[in-house]
Amino acid sequence: MANPRVKLKIGTVLLAFLLMTVPAQAFFRNLCHGELGNARVDPIVAPGEPSQHLHVLFGASNIGFDPTLEELLDSNCTSCMVLQDKSVYWAPRMYFQHANGTFQIIPTSGGLTAYYFTESDLVYKDPVKAFPQNFRMVAGSPFKRTFYGPTPDPPTSEWTASDMTQQSLMEKALGFNCLNYNAPPEASREYHYLRNKTFLDAQCADGVRAELMFPSCWNGKDLDSANHSTHVAYPDGVQTGKCPDGFPVRLPAMFFETIYQTNLFAGVDGEFAFSNGDPTGYGYHGDFMCAWDDGVLQDVIDTPSCNLPNQTSGNVGDCSVFKLQGVNDGTTCKMETPEALQNEQVDFVQQLPGNVQVQSGPQSATVGPVPGATAPPATSSPSANSTESPSPAVPTPGPTAEASAASSAATQSPCTSGSQRTITSSYMANGVNVNMILIEEVVTVTVSDDANPTGPFNRKRHVHKHGHQFGRL
Repeated sequence: MANPRVKLKIGTVLLAFLLMTVPAQAFFRNLCHGELGNARVDPIVAPGEPSQHLHVLFGASNIGFDPTLEELLDSNCTSCMVLQDKSVYWAPRMYFQHANGTFQIIPTSGGLTAYYFTESDLVYKDPVKAFPQNFRMVAGSPFKRTFYGPTPDPPTSEWTASDMTQQSLMEKALGFNCLNYNAPPEASREYHYLRNKTFLDAQCADGVRAELMFPSCWNGKDLDSANHSTHVAYPDGVQTGKCPDGFPVRLPAMFFETIYQTNLFAGVDGEFAFSNGDPTGYGYHGDFMCAWDDGVLQDVIDTPSCNLPNQTSGNVGDCSVFKLQGVNDGTTCKMETPEALQNEQVDFVQQLPGNVQVQSGPQSATVGPVPGATAPPATSSPSANSTESPSPAVPTPGPTAEASAASSAATQSPCTSGSQRTITSSYMANGVNVNMILIEEVVTVTVSDDANPTGPFNRKRHVHKHGHQFGRL
């Protein structure tokens, strides 16, 4: 019989080996609690003019049609926690289209979280370099309406060359996570499409988390490219792995997540769609323009106490390099909406802003009205400032006039004047399985008693417990 003590020794050595070889996660998460605004603004794709579809925007207040680096750095405020970060982040807004055709903005929980994964690849040892100033990139395509790869994703260890093309990696970089804090969590980016409303109503009691990983391999010379994506590339594992030839510089792997409160529309007749006319989710995308104070991001990457895998929760407060602001300061920071858009109605409308048509595919979406489509009548809703954060007004499937009244009441909510409900999350590596990040945080929000809505939109305190699993072991 084998000596049990020998078995114990072998087991101990094996455990130590696993601890050394499991992919570590060194990261921080910049919480952008406040929305700068909702507007057809996209200074990367449509500089100097209104963009084709509406975005929800976060970060530095000086974002506009075509901000310079100097203008961003000179912003009066940022809607994110890190004061030295005057970058801007944006993505398409999620809407709910009622049975009568009215589009209503879906509220978010906690704004947008921008993750910066800063670890070097354990195999290829590429040092991580900070984004250069004025660096710009787009992840995803607003016109995509189908998925070309196998479903579900095969395990990473079984990926073939076809799984590691840039097209395939871009598809795998996107996810929609069904949130139910009383059920086991789904893995991040496990589902690359928005599941139907029947499923969301029944299973996603706490909403849907939109997730997007950006490319992290750079050609080392171009701050942008003609299509805003070919100067960067994904490593062959989406977040980690080997960078392709011609992309020698490893940048932080950026990951967006935004929680949409789809649960507020459970049982209401209609469908979900993003502002780019996408009901599938395949066309979800994100934009980033870098404007960090000079040298700060590289200092964070190079400071051991800010970059310790297995000893950090991703909380920016754990890193002494950062200067931080409170949640209320972030939520009160707003952009100055360009004059051309100041009177554009963006909520409770009969047509998506920019006259965007809902197109479900599977063929790629077109720009502008669908040939042969009949445009719905214009809404009679009063104009609303597009920079105001949407309040969770009661869903109104009735006539447009009723929707207009609800919209008017919603703009009076204290949520748009600084006392808005926010939910934040905290993430921590879990022992050997450092690919799992658990959430455990409670945030209390103060809302005046006389302004609380009734019905399913009453504010309440949340315990945010949903977990992440970035990749598979």
